[in-house]
Amino acid sequence: MNIFEYLDYKLFLRDTIASFPRKGHGQTLRIAEHLGVHPTLVSQVLNGSRDFSPEQIYKLCSYLGLQQLETDFLLLLLQYERAGTSEFKKYYKAKIEEIKKSSLNISKRLEKERQLTEL
Repeated sequence: MNIFEYLDYKLFLRDTIASFPRKGHGQTLRIAEHLGVHPTLVSQVLNGSRDFSPEQIYKLCSYLGLQQLETDFLLLLLQYERAGTSEFKKYYKAKIEEIKKSSLNISKRLEKERQLTEL
């Protein structure tokens, strides 16, 4: 899955969960445990009636194993969703487009220094 193709963080999360083995069965509970929240909250977020907090999204990124640029992008998608005015949404949309362009530069998406170990 390419997170940079999404503008809706909930849709990204639903698609990501569905890509897990057994179509993500049981992932809502695991995510809730990882975030320290009730599974009902996770269900409400995924079904559209509530939003995660920025802290919860940040913690969820570690659960999903997202890289730094992907984490930044998901946090921006959350802020875009939560923006209260069209002017503020425009601001976040521009930031999202910036990161999308940056994501095309592969050197920004990969860790620069990584040591290989001998087996």
